[in-house]
Amino acid sequence: MSKEAPEASEIPTVPGAGGGTTITVAYFGSLRRRIGVREEPVHFDSGPVRVRDVLERLVERHGDELRDWFYNQFGWLDPRCLVFVDGDDLTETDGLEADVTGARELKLTIALPMTGGAT
Repeated sequence: MSKEAPEASEIPTVPGAGGGTTITVAYFGSLRRRIGVREEPVHFDSGPVRVRDVLERLVERHGDELRDWFYNQFGWLDPRCLVFVDGDDLTETDGLEADVTGARELKLTIALPMTGGAT
């Protein structure tokens, strides 16, 4: 009697945590200095979880000022803010509405482009 592999939906997303989605957010450049850490986990007990939900959780944690770093005046992702989900540029997916529910290991990297330089 051979045992069949479980369906993807039967595999827990965070072993030992009873489900949900934990996303590791890594920061670079100016944003790292503003937040004060290199990376931090963000946990959601239930889904669906979109990129926008992650950014809003970060605003709740670190202050409304971050909203100006993430979004433009229309509520869209600010083009100066670079976001990569599992190494893929967010602009090549569903943007802020990209579903990141159930990822075992997902890194959302937020970086403001470097400016200036030697003249």
